[in-house]
Amino acid sequence: MDFHSKSKHKLIPITATGKSREKKILEALEDTDCRGIVVTYDTCRVAKDLLKEKVPFTDIILDESHSLRSPKSGKTKAVLELITSKPVNRRLLLSGTPSLGSPLHLWAQLKSLGEFIVPNSWHFLNTYAIRSPYNKHIITGYKNLDQLNDLVTSVSLRKTAEECLDLPDRVIQVVEVPASSKTRKLYNETVKAK
Repeated sequence: MDFHSKSKHKLIPITATGKSREKKILEALEDTDCRGIVVTYDTCRVAKDLLKEKVPFTDIILDESHSLRSPKSGKTKAVLELITSKPVNRRLLLSGTPSLGSPLHLWAQLKSLGEFIVPNSWHFLNTYAIRSPYNKHIITGYKNLDQLNDLVTSVSLRKTAEECLDLPDRVIQVVEVPASSKTRKLYNETVKAK
């Protein structure tokens, strides 16, 4: 924000905990240069009501959105409640690994993009998971993955690291640091132990 607005506007990260968290959020809202606040998922979970009542947000960016997985998670519930508490113009999710091994991890992310994209978590589970005939809580496999893939593709944009990052070429530099006598002793003991 600082770079693109040429220091006219700013995003304010809320790093405080406890009672000072509310104070920091209210201070950020009073700052005329503030165009947004940045909170962690845990802050969203514990300060959800304050964020809903006091912050006049219109856009939501969920970085590392794969953190939202289980519909029973307090984080997931808080984020979904916050997003649906008022009209949101734009919802943007960022993740390098949207699914951490289970297609069911996608439900919360898709739900946070819009209520209309996926049904409730129970229906989602029944649509994409194969359950044990003896215990409905045990997932034995997945089904309709082509359908799920089409859904994800319809609401996502994939970019590779090369397309996103504009970094200079890597330079490897050796910097010699003299070891203290204690460090040398530990190093020599480690070498001898091998």
